[in-house]
Amino acid sequence: MLKENMLNLNLHFISFHSENTNTTAREAEPLRHFYNVLGDEATSAIRDGLELLLHGQQKIDSRLDCIQKEQVKSKQELEGDLMNIVDELKGDIAGKSFEQSVELEKVKVNVSDL
Repeated sequence: MLKENMLNLNLHFISFHSENTNTTAREAEPLRHFYNVLGDEATSAIRDGLELLLHGQQKIDSRLDCIQKEQVKSKQELEGDLMNIVDELKGDIAGKSFEQSVELEKVKVNVSDL
């Protein structure tokens, strides 16, 4: 199928070239013949190149998936850590507030005793 598509593309180019230049269909015939002679080798080379590109793209896609999973995991860990810090700070604030309330009551008692 790839060879057929390449041949069609080549024939389209030849017809386009002959329409836009002084090249006639008869003059373009050697190009068509040249393509057919080298078509299998060219198709094989192109197929090999495309397979390499596809394999590389698949490796890149796989690595991107791993990176995205790592990012999601890291984000969840960070959110959990931040929630723990917020809870600790709330506890510290509540503790300090309670201590200050106790101190304030002591001061009020001392002032009322005076």
